[in-house]
Amino acid sequence: MLRVEKQGNTVKALQAAIAAQTCGTAVQLSVSSSAQAITQLDKVGGMQVFVEGEGLVGRLKSATADRLRVFTEMPRAVRVAAIEAHIPLVEEPVVSNGRLELRYYLHEQAISETTHRYGNVVGKK
Repeated sequence: MLRVEKQGNTVKALQAAIAAQTCGTAVQLSVSSSAQAITQLDKVGGMQVFVEGEGLVGRLKSATADRLRVFTEMPRAVRVAAIEAHIPLVEEPVVSNGRLELRYYLHEQAISETTHRYGNVVGKK
């Protein structure tokens, strides 16, 4: 889920939305009622768009989002709702290097053999 609070964050939100769609991630875009970024963000397509102010707090409680990507300081109520819903807030600046930005939209997966960290597991006696 991406949250846009202010008009000045449109470019950052576009970068994040394109990165998420590159990974095949379903994107929910939450735009505050004061932000007019929705016209530029509609160009990306394939996103669910919600124009909401404090309605985000209520939606976070029932949301199935894996992360909440924000571009400015969030109000305390939004932060508390995300914590209670166990949704991590990603507050780091948007990275212009696309490969680094993708890490927020992929799940890490480890594939390994079952062995001891120093080698093979010692057999039972």
